[in-house]
Amino acid sequence: MRKLFLALIIFPIVALGAETKRTVHVEGMTCPSCAASIEKQFKKIPQVEGVNINIRKGTAVVTVKDGQSLSDDHIREAVKEAGYAVKTID
Repeated sequence: MRKLFLALIIFPIVALGAETKRTVHVEGMTCPSCAASIEKQFKKIPQVEGVNINIRKGTAVVTVKDGQSLSDDHIREAVKEAGYAVKTID
């Protein structure tokens, strides 16, 4: 019973510290220059911890800082500012 009690106390604390990752499918991103433009825009957003671009898949995986959130509107605006469009956001 004591182990269950400790698990119930510790689990929510661990879950709060989990990073959030958003996968953005970008239309028209085909080269390293495209990727650099998109990465630059995401790095301007204070909530963003990091960005991992995959040109072949046409995706940008955005890691959001612990305890922060990043709206779909902010994501679309960053991609638009780089000169591209968002297909989908996961």
